[in-house]
Amino acid sequence: MARQIFVSYSLRDHEYVDRLVEYLRSCGFNIWSQAGIDYGGYWREVLQSEIDMCDVCLVVMTEHSRQALWVAREIAWAKARNKHIELLLVSGQVFDMFENMPHEDVRGEKMPSTAFVEHLHQIMGSSMKKKVSRESASMEHRVKGQTNEGLAIEDPIGALQGHAGGVSSVAWSPDGQRLVTGSYDRTVRIWDAKTHALLSTLSGHTDWVWEVEWSPNGKYIASASNDGTVRIWEVASEELLHTFNEHTDWVWSVAWSPNSKYLASASYDGTINIWDIPSGELQQTLRGHKDWVWSVAWSPDGNYLASSSADESIRVWNVVAGQQKQKLSGHSGGVFCVAWSPDGHHLASAGHDTTVRIWEVQHRFARQVLTGHTSWVTSVAWSPDGKHIATASSDKTLRIWQLTIDTPRMISVLHLGWVSSVAWSPDGACLASSTDMGVNIRRVSRNKERAHRVKQG
Repeated sequence: MARQIFVSYSLRDHEYVDRLVEYLRSCGFNIWSQAGIDYGGYWREVLQSEIDMCDVCLVVMTEHSRQALWVAREIAWAKARNKHIELLLVSGQVFDMFENMPHEDVRGEKMPSTAFVEHLHQIMGSSMKKKVSRESASMEHRVKGQTNEGLAIEDPIGALQGHAGGVSSVAWSPDGQRLVTGSYDRTVRIWDAKTHALLSTLSGHTDWVWEVEWSPNGKYIASASNDGTVRIWEVASEELLHTFNEHTDWVWSVAWSPNSKYLASASYDGTINIWDIPSGELQQTLRGHKDWVWSVAWSPDGNYLASSSADESIRVWNVVAGQQKQKLSGHSGGVFCVAWSPDGHHLASAGHDTTVRIWEVQHRFARQVLTGHTSWVTSVAWSPDGKHIATASSDKTLRIWQLTIDTPRMISVLHLGWVSSVAWSPDGACLASSTDMGVNIRRVSRNKERAHRVKQG
C-alpha cells in the first residue's frame, strides 16, 4: 500500500523536507507529506485519515516545527492511534516530549544515514506483513459469499490520466459516451468513455475545481471551484457560457434540475444558490444551514432540493416555495454528501462519522445505517435501478451496498489513494472513481458463479 510513512513538519522547512521525501522514496519507501497542498475546509480530516493509515509517523524536529501547532496535533493524533514514531533532528534541540527517545541527528540538513534507512525498512517490513495479512483476510471475508447474489466489482478496464493534480470529481455524460473530471490543477477535462482518450480541456478556474456535473440534456457542464465561482460550459462549442460569482467563499457542489433549466450550488459561505441557466440570473438563495454547505442534490421530479452540511444535518427544500420542508438529523459529524434515489423516495447521506444513512424522506427517519468504512465517506451514488449504492472514502476503498435486503451486503475494492468521487454509468454497467492519482473505470457485473478477488487499483 502507498503512503506508509507520514512526515510531520513545519511548512517553513519545506525545502529540506522536499529533498528528504525524494531521498526516502529513492530508498524504496512510500511517503506522504502535505507538500504545500491545501485541502480546504477539511484539511484536518485529511491529516487524521493519512495518520490513521500510516505505519510510521516521521517527525522532522526544527525550531520551526517546535512552534508549529499542527505538528503538535499530528504527533498527538499519531500517539492516540498507537503509531510508531521516528525522529529526525534537523536543527535546534530534541522536543521535550521526546527527550528519552532515540533520534537520528541530521543537523546541517543532512540526509538520514544508511543505518537509519535500514532501521526504517525493518520497521516497515514487520508492520506491512501484519497489516497486509490483517487487511487481506478482512477484505476477503467481506467479499466472498457476497457476490453470489447482487453485484461484483471487476478489475479496472481503463484509467483517465493526464491531470497535473488529484481528481476531485468525475461524472458521466447522459448517453454514457463521455466522462468529465474536475481537478486540483484547476481544469475541467472531457474524456472518451470507451477509448479513455482526452477530448478537451476547459480552463478558466483560478483555484481547485471541487465538483463537475453534466446537465441531463447533455448540452452543458457545470463546475464548482475554490475560486468562489460556478462556471457553465457549453459542451458542443467548448466555450464558457456563464460565470456565477455571487457566492462569497469556496463553492463545493453543483446539481442540475432534471429539465436542465436550473442549477443549484452549495458554498462554504453557508448558502445555496439557484441559477436560471437560459438567462444566467440568480433566481433565489436558500439559507438555513448553520455552517458551510457541502453537497446539493435535486429530486428526480424537480420539486425538491436536498443539501448536506458541516452542521451535521440534511435539509430538504421546496424549490418552488423557496422554503425548507424538513430537516434530517442523525449523523455525528459533518455530512459531506447526499443523493436522491432514482424513485425520489429515499436519500443517501454520508460524511465524517464514517456511516452511510438511507433515509425515508416522507417519514423523516433513517431506514438503514451502513457501517464498514473506517474513515470519512466522500461520495455516494445510487445505481440507476435504485437497488445499490456505491460509496467512496478516504479509507482508500470503493464499496457497493445491496439495499434490497434487510441486512445490506457490501463488496469492497482497495485503491492506492483516498477516493474522492464515484459515479455510475447511465446503464449501470460501470463505475468511475476518482482519486488523487487519477480516475479508474470498472465494470460492475452480475456474475453469480465467481467470487471477486480484491486487487489494488
